[in-house]
Amino acid sequence: MSKSENIQIHKYLTRPSRQGFQKGNIYGKLNIGTYKTDIQKLNSLRAYLKSLPKDTPVPLLQMENRFGVARSTVRNILEREFSNTLRPAGVEAQVANVQKINEEKLRLRNERIAKFKDNYIKDLELKFQYPSGSPTAKTLGVSNSDLAIKYFGDNSTKNITQVERLNAELTKELGLKYPKAERGASSITRQQKKLEGQKYLSPEEKDILKKQTTQKKILNKYYKNNPNEILNNEKLKSLIDVSLTKEGELDFSPRYDNEKQYKKIAKSGKMFDEFHISPVRGTKRNIEYPVNKNIGPAKFNQGFIKQVETFFERTKNKPEYDLKKKQISEFLDSVGYRVEIPGEGYIGSKALPAIDKTTGRLPNIEATGSFRVFI
Repeated sequence: MSKSENIQIHKYLTRPSRQGFQKGNIYGKLNIGTYKTDIQKLNSLRAYLKSLPKDTPVPLLQMENRFGVARSTVRNILEREFSNTLRPAGVEAQVANVQKINEEKLRLRNERIAKFKDNYIKDLELKFQYPSGSPTAKTLGVSNSDLAIKYFGDNSTKNITQVERLNAELTKELGLKYPKAERGASSITRQQKKLEGQKYLSPEEKDILKKQTTQKKILNKYYKNNPNEILNNEKLKSLIDVSLTKEGELDFSPRYDNEKQYKKIAKSGKMFDEFHISPVRGTKRNIEYPVNKNIGPAKFNQGFIKQVETFFERTKNKPEYDLKKKQISEFLDSVGYRVEIPGEGYIGSKALPAIDKTTGRLPNIEATGSFRVFI
């Protein structure tokens, strides 16, 4: 990626329209602007700030984690509403405070894990007797979902993430390795379908596919070189965090306990992956058409979308879930995603062309907004 492209992406991601403050609203007697954050969260924050003694240094990151209000918005509120009584904590004080909080979280986590670590290791060693992803692990009750339920209470996204983290730590500590497996029939079938689908593409469509692949590479490279940007992009972070409960509720609880874990995803250089609007496992032959492709965080594509498909399948012909399905579709529309649910049809955003022949841009991918890049 050239320096100029990097600068363009940075300008787009940090554009003024992304800020949480806009001039025009009145709070009390002050013109403090309009904040995009939920008003209840803002009022909870304000109530807490009012309770603090005069000249108290306010750690912005702690306020963000506690009240779910972006640091930039917390700073705006302090400057516009509490400038005579409170001030943002200095960088050193904030870092020390965050470090103290993280150390306490780590201590409590280690204490909790110590209580079941021996039994957990036995289950993990059993899991590693079979190839990675083997269905046998599920029949034996040692899949990540099973371990999350058994040791953390349920198989929510947050708890499965804790299992993944603990597995990584113990795998390294114990030197565990999965045995190699022969290439599975499902993997071969998926690849065969993709290759078969490409037979029907025109030279122009194949060229668009190359552009889409280039865009994915640019995105991954950009965030690999600028991992802090994942923390500044609220839309992107929400797609990494979002999960669906068994009852169809959207859950935006943080996937990870700390910023380091989010930045680790970015640094991997594999945060974004391709997404097929009509699934590969279906019977359509158009799966490789550019208009059927999008790009998004792998966690969103492989996690949340599969949860959505499972929920729709489980609640088919159950009108009491129609409102939940509508809310899911509206959320997908808000982030620019179109998804085909087998047997149900399309949900989310409307269909867009794969390329604008006048400008050469990719509308169906750029609809996701936060991931727009300059090719």
